[in-house]
Amino acid sequence: MRKKNIKMSRDEFIKYFGNKNVKKNNKYSWSGSCCPTFVDNNYNNCGQKLIINENNDICIFYNFQYDKREHTKIYEYLKKEIY
Repeated sequence: MRKKNIKMSRDEFIKYFGNKNVKKNNKYSWSGSCCPTFVDNNYNNCGQKLIINENNDICIFYNFQYDKREHTKIYEYLKKEIY
């Protein structure tokens, strides 16, 4: 398994992985449909999935290929496959 540490501020994280809520003055949130669940082991429409590994660690994975959202800002380093 390849690992890569990516530095990203909290604000950048929420804006990239979260969704904008127009009912709350376009505030971004990482909850609801963008937040991965443990229901099925598949990527959601935001390119995210949640896995509980053999150590009972909660791991969240992102894959640009499965992200169906339109972004105004794309981080090039997130387009690469990182396992």
